[in-house]
Amino acid sequence: MEKSIPVLINTAREYGFLRIIPLTDIDSLIAASILARNLGEHDIHTVINLDVKTCLETDEPTILLNIPKPSQAKKWCQELVWDKQDSSLSSYIVTGLENYWIVSDYDKILAILAGIYKERDLGKEGFQGTEKKFLQELIDNDKAEIEFGFRFWGWRKRSLVEMITRTLIPFLPGLTGERGQVLAFLKKLFNTESVESLNSSSIFLEEEPERAKKFAAALYEALEIDENTRKTILLKLIGFTYYFYIGDTRLESFETLGSLIIYESLERGTVNILSNLSLDPNILYSIISLYDYYIDMLANEISHGIRLWLSGRSIDTDRIERPDIYVDILRSLGLLNQKPVSIISNGRSITVLRELLRIGKDIEYALSVCDELQLCKI
Repeated sequence: MEKSIPVLINTAREYGFLRIIPLTDIDSLIAASILARNLGEHDIHTVINLDVKTCLETDEPTILLNIPKPSQAKKWCQELVWDKQDSSLSSYIVTGLENYWIVSDYDKILAILAGIYKERDLGKEGFQGTEKKFLQELIDNDKAEIEFGFRFWGWRKRSLVEMITRTLIPFLPGLTGERGQVLAFLKKLFNTESVESLNSSSIFLEEEPERAKKFAAALYEALEIDENTRKTILLKLIGFTYYFYIGDTRLESFETLGSLIIYESLERGTVNILSNLSLDPNILYSIISLYDYYIDMLANEISHGIRLWLSGRSIDTDRIERPDIYVDILRSLGLLNQKPVSIISNGRSITVLRELLRIGKDIEYALSVCDELQLCKI
């Protein structure tokens, strides 16, 4: 197998089987789910697992998604490492599959979410890669809408207090997870005690651009972090928001993506559920329901964890079993360094495979310290 989608599909067709081993970032997991479901619909048996050590002993066609091939891997194991800056791996997979079969609108929605996760839509121009094409198709078919505004989780859906408190990416130091501080910030900004009823229109109306400028300036001053990071946060917080329609269900893009990011870190094995996301939208709906239940508790705990990490201390968690959420937050803030992000869970310090690869550890070393779920001891 080579890296190209045609060779990948032709090999899978020839043997009637493909094992897929994705990295545990959201893009790779979505890409694996899309690839597996579409191959499965055309009589190709697929298996998704996360154990890279499988490549050392397999005699079946296997593809590693965004994971380098170990030097001792069997010939059947190949890699597809996607590092293009204009689109996500998920969108690349969808584009390749479309040369063979019709790909569902749902899979294209998932690919767009992966593109947002990879920050491929920042700036006034939005998406520049294949996600732009998918988005326009969905808009033309009344399956999506787009608007410019603040990219808070739950934009146009939640109260302003909820949106600010719940938005974990971009993380808002001093406000995310801190409901009391959000209330105090809004009371001072609007000079009123009655802030619970404030909503997106309170800070953004196209006919009143000064309203958004005033809010952005106040938010910039309220962020409890250095000036350069504040600028990064504001640049990522202002831009396009997307709404998707799956049947009668309307989804706001950032809260939907946020639910996947939160869910991934809730338990050690939730990554296995995410790798099946393409199979049925009901999986996504269930994850969103769990998000609604947990988000307020978790936002506070995660906010505390980020403060600990930025102060040089360890993150000791109660409800979070995987460090992926902390990796994603610090990546968005531009604050990753040569120390792998880790948490203390059940009394032991763990990171994830993708963090070891990011800091330059070779895959052979990673395999010696990582388990079948890509959780790694340090």
